[in-house]
Amino acid sequence: MNNAVILDAKAWERITKEAPKLQVLTTAVMCDKFKVNGAIARRSLRELLSKNLIKQVGDHHASFTLYTGAQAKAAAAEAAAAAKK
Repeated sequence: MNNAVILDAKAWERITKEAPKLQVLTTAVMCDKFKVNGAIARRSLRELLSKNLIKQVGDHHASFTLYTGAQAKAAAAEAAAAAKK
């Protein structure tokens, strides 16, 4: 695989624009979709989480963490249902 090992400004902009719209985010999804290596994918996920662009689903595990985009359709539907209650 020819995944990037250095993240440039253009790639970071693409990640911050598209990742919050994805319903399922994992390290593997980030590697496949954005063509970055695992270390960059994990760091990007942590950075997006700190900026509240994505949300963690469930408990954190040492080798696997599942995220969802804050702007994903399923997340928006959940927020609307919670607001009605």
